[in-house]
Amino acid sequence: MDVLHGLLQRVQVRCEDVASSISFGDEEYERNPICSGPGWELVCICWRPGQTSPVHDHRGSGCGILVLRGTLTETVFETTSDGPMAETGRRDLHQGEICASHDEDIHRIENAGEENLVTLHVYTPPLRDVRLFDAATGAVRPLTYDEVTGRPIYSVTG
Repeated sequence: MDVLHGLLQRVQVRCEDVASSISFGDEEYERNPICSGPGWELVCICWRPGQTSPVHDHRGSGCGILVLRGTLTETVFETTSDGPMAETGRRDLHQGEICASHDEDIHRIENAGEENLVTLHVYTPPLRDVRLFDAATGAVRPLTYDEVTGRPIYSVTG
């Protein structure tokens, strides 16, 4: 994670540099792939105010996030033996700030602010195996995709 964090600290990326990959969804945040290779992928994710990811992990992948515009709120969770998950931390990251997570780290990303949020995500290796969690019950399932549209299904119940 230190390598990803250091890489994102050194790059000089602005929204203008990824303008062709900035696209916002009306209902859910929008994942906009930029490029990828055998061991990595670069994705621009765009969030309208109030949009949030499900509680999830990145099984087998590291993730570095650079905030290009707006304020990102990350909430970190851990599983418990009796069902409901425990919230173990929360932080806000502003333009130019970076966070990183790895493998079994469990978190939720959201735009709790009043302006649009644009984030740049580097995954290594490319993000393929994600688990979704219901924080209230501890229920977990793998991320699946709609057979017709190919879009991710974020509901924990499937």
